[in-house]
Amino acid sequence: MNQREVIKRIKDNGGVPLDTKRGKGSHLRFGCGCPENKRTTVPYSKDDYGIGILRSIEKAFEHCMGEGWLIGRKR
Repeated sequence: MNQREVIKRIKDNGGVPLDTKRGKGSHLRFGCGCPENKRTTVPYSKDDYGIGILRSIEKAFEHCMGEGWLIGRKR
């Protein structure tokens, strides 16, 4: 799964981009849009992300988007 796919899933599940006026950089920050205001960072990469990065992003928003919202349910 690459950066575009991750960002699309975050936005489809109610995530909102943060810090849009910070300028160019190698990471994008997102908030989950819930009252708890959890945040996560999505690194820029043209290649697919490793499972560790995907799990980290998923875990950050798991409380408001549900378990397995990004890479699927654990078996």
